[in-house]
Amino acid sequence: MLKTPGVANSKKEILGMISDCLTYPYPAVLFMLATANYFDIKKRKIPNGLTVPFAILGMGYHLVAEGVLKGLLFSVKGGFFGLILLLIPFLMRGMGGGDVKLLAAIGFWTGSRDILNIFIYGAIAGGIISLVIMITKEKSRFFHRIKIMLINLLIFFFGGHCLEVEKNTGTFPYSLPISCGYVIFLAAGEIFSW
Repeated sequence: MLKTPGVANSKKEILGMISDCLTYPYPAVLFMLATANYFDIKKRKIPNGLTVPFAILGMGYHLVAEGVLKGLLFSVKGGFFGLILLLIPFLMRGMGGGDVKLLAAIGFWTGSRDILNIFIYGAIAGGIISLVIMITKEKSRFFHRIKIMLINLLIFFFGGHCLEVEKNTGTFPYSLPISCGYVIFLAAGEIFSW
């Protein structure tokens, strides 16, 4: 099993982390994420021509690095788990299919344990980005929504009908939080391990 990144405390640990970065597929995933961010920001679409080949390369990498059975199982489990993690938000139209395929492609490189950690860091980053956008760009609507939420909470407790809240049409490229999640994972290490 490949080493999980973490925080270095000495020169020896830093050199070890650099060595791990050269043997583990960090540069390939970072390149894929940088390319995905470019397309997602510029065209609001992550092309299949990026995610599918990188998923196949991830499987190939682990087949060579760890052997047919162990490498293929590690990679396919990670890709499948990455797909499952964003499938429900995709089905609820909360994000595009390219974001789902991007996380799955990362999973083919990192495996199921690491993709869960990347997903969690990415979700936290996405929440922070959303909050910043809501506060800075839509300040008046943000405070209006807070007021409606508090009124609805009171109405709910007293058995009335809740007030309607206008739908939020503001979106942002979700490849950015996924990328943040990956970089934070590389720097901070695991949240969950099993």
